[in-house]
Amino acid sequence: MTDRPSIDGWDLGDEPIATGRTSDIFVVPGGRVVKLLRSGRRASDGEAEAARTIDARTAGAPAPEVFGTVDIDGRHGVVFEHVEGDSLVDEIVFEPLRLTSFAKVFADLHHQILSSESDDLPPVADVLRRKIRAADLPAATRNAALDVVAAAPDGSAVLHGDYHPGNVLMAPEGPIAIDWVDAACGPASADIARTLLLLSTATIGADTSNRRMVTALQGAFRRSYTKRIRRALRVNPKILDAWRLPLTAARLADGVASEEAALRSQLERWTGV
Repeated sequence: MTDRPSIDGWDLGDEPIATGRTSDIFVVPGGRVVKLLRSGRRASDGEAEAARTIDARTAGAPAPEVFGTVDIDGRHGVVFEHVEGDSLVDEIVFEPLRLTSFAKVFADLHHQILSSESDDLPPVADVLRRKIRAADLPAATRNAALDVVAAAPDGSAVLHGDYHPGNVLMAPEGPIAIDWVDAACGPASADIARTLLLLSTATIGADTSNRRMVTALQGAFRRSYTKRIRRALRVNPKILDAWRLPLTAARLADGVASEEAALRSQLERWTGV
């Protein structure tokens, strides 16, 4: 049994309060949490997330306060304010009959994010180009995706980059978005299209328990969200469709094994490659 991680007298306890693919979250004193990256992750990853969260918050987006970066037992991390509240995805599971009202909250928070502007965040075109080039793709698919990115309009809207119900916390003072790792700036349509991808059946693993029910709930939530966010921002559905190819290609670079087959199937259907 290894020693529990600690720093400056912090005892992080035996178990994190939340865990993800790349990190664990621990409560620390002073109304804060520390997000510790998994061993092997670079310090620059934590520094980049801290900087992007600060940039988004400075622009007026509903992002948590950042208190700096740390190193604990060889793991790099970021210290954030402790936002109390369940995630929106947990709220949906607890009260599925409120699905439509939760979709409204989700869309309105996204509208708030996308109404913020920043020139400090990296351009979304640069983020997508990097991921598309890193993904294992046929050359024709890669080039087609890069061509769409090159033709896309510029923009200065704050883009979350990974906006889904699991990254929304229902705090008493109002919902707040977390995990700004992939935050960027650009046209709002790019972030809406990314969220639609994250809410698609491609992200529901074949081994998901109660998959049929999950698919039905997610589909209803997606439709309600889409209707409200399109109305709020007057987004042309054809523009959203145009983003599907580069966003799906870029998603492969995230390395989510349960999604790979579905993502590749979609790319093959769109490109014929």
